[in-house]
Amino acid sequence: MEADEINPCLAKCAADCKDNPKYQDCFLDCVDDYCLPPPSSK
Repeated sequence: MEADEINPCLAKCAADCKDNPKYQDCFLDCVDDYCLPPPSSK
């Protein structure tokens, strides 16, 4: 991945949450759900 290239998943989360009044909560939940590798405990 290019150093200056935003993670497309983060871009998707930012777009999905941009109108959400709780933007930061929405964004972090989205990142947790979609961007991070699933926890090994599952």
